[in-house]
Amino acid sequence: MTAPSTVKAMRQKRYPVSVKATSKKRIAARPMPLRHLLESPVSTVHVGPQSTPFLIHKELLDSVTRLFSSALNPSYSFKESTSGVVLLDETEPDTFAYFAQWLYSGSLEHEQLDVSTPAYFQLIKLGSLADYIGVEKCMNDIMDEVFRLADKTNTVPTAEDTRSIWKDEEPSTTQEPKKVAKGLKGVVIDLFVWKRTEVLMRSHEDSWDERFMRDLVVRLKEIDKNMKAPWKDPTTRCKEYHIHLETEKCVQGSDGVDNKVATATVQPDVSPAGSEDYWPNN
Repeated sequence: MTAPSTVKAMRQKRYPVSVKATSKKRIAARPMPLRHLLESPVSTVHVGPQSTPFLIHKELLDSVTRLFSSALNPSYSFKESTSGVVLLDETEPDTFAYFAQWLYSGSLEHEQLDVSTPAYFQLIKLGSLADYIGVEKCMNDIMDEVFRLADKTNTVPTAEDTRSIWKDEEPSTTQEPKKVAKGLKGVVIDLFVWKRTEVLMRSHEDSWDERFMRDLVVRLKEIDKNMKAPWKDPTTRCKEYHIHLETEKCVQGSDGVDNKVATATVQPDVSPAGSEDYWPNN
């Protein structure tokens, strides 16, 4: 029997791989010197409704996510393991090209980010893809970059960005208290908590996602008002935001935000980049 040929089918039916379900194991990008990598076999990833082909070295795909390593592993009898072809039909080619850039270089540089008002949506779309295929290292790099850019340019994501991030949240079916927002959601929430965004939120012509507003209110209610912005300390940043179910925790004391990766402008009264952490008055 032929196994499903799309990543979506693998996740939902035959091999529901997700970051939350996998066991702890070190998976690192770029596992071998480039001179050896270039001699290794390649797989074809067909992306988007037009099946735009991307040739990616199999060793790299294997190294960063169990989903790809399982799809290309003959032991699981997936069609991809014999054809060497993986289908990501719901992903935009530009987003996958950005992912491929990170995969080979570790860089999240982008022409729409190296400006005074960075286009956070580029990182948000890449984060959605990294989450979908379970690439923890990419997700963590994106969170670090969002913090770096927010501090450098004194900006935060736009109202439209919040809708994009929260759009896939499943409605709660229980009466249990809402959990604190984690991952990229937690990053955005804390930027709005600690940066001077009150004028932006009062005056922005677009509506804010109600689930984002709910999480923001919860965070404001629970936070210690004497607390400094958590992302400023590398150890705290790793603990509060990063995902490490398969990857090793960040090296303590190393500052991930120095890596070049991570809107509409916040507003004139936003705290200037590099200033003391701000706590809004009640």
